[in-house]
Amino acid sequence: NPYWEDIKKQEKENKLDENNSQDSKSILADIPKSFTALMRAQKTSEKAAKANFTWPEIEGVLADVDEEILELKEAIKLDKSKDKKHITHELGDAIYSLVNIGRFLKIDTELATAEAVNRFHKRFNKVEEAYDFDINKMKSASVEELDAEWNRAKKSLSKN
Repeated sequence: NPYWEDIKKQEKENKLDENNSQDSKSILADIPKSFTALMRAQKTSEKAAKANFTWPEIEGVLADVDEEILELKEAIKLDKSKDKKHITHELGDAIYSLVNIGRFLKIDTELATAEAVNRFHKRFNKVEEAYDFDINKMKSASVEELDAEWNRAKKSLSKN
C-alpha cells in the first residue's frame, strides 16, 4: 500500500525524542499514531501475528471475542452509574478482539466498518422515509414500530 509506505517514511523522518525510548525497539514502533484507531489496531495485530503472537485457529480468536464481550457486559453491570473508564477500557478490548477476526480472515476492518456505516445510513434513510423524514413522528413511534420499519428497510435493501 503506497499510502502506508508514505506515512511510515514520513513518521520515521519526523521521529520525536520520545521514540528514543525502549518502545522504539518494538516491532510496533513504526505504526503511525496518525492512523485511524481501526487501521492502527489492524496493523498492530498483523505485526504481533508476525511475531507468532496469535491464535493458531479462528476458534481461539472467536473465544477471545466472547471473553471480551463478557468482560464488557460485566463492566456495564458494575459501572452503570459510575465513571465510564472501566467500560471504555473493556469496549476498546472488545473492538480490538473483533479487529483480530478481520486480520485472521484477511479482511480490512476499516473497510468493513465503513461498509457497515454506509449500510446503516441507507437503512436509516429508509426508516426516515417511512416517517416522511419527520423526526417528531419517529420520536413518537415505539421501539417495536421502529424495529419493524428497520427490518423492512433491511429486507428492501437486501434485494438490490
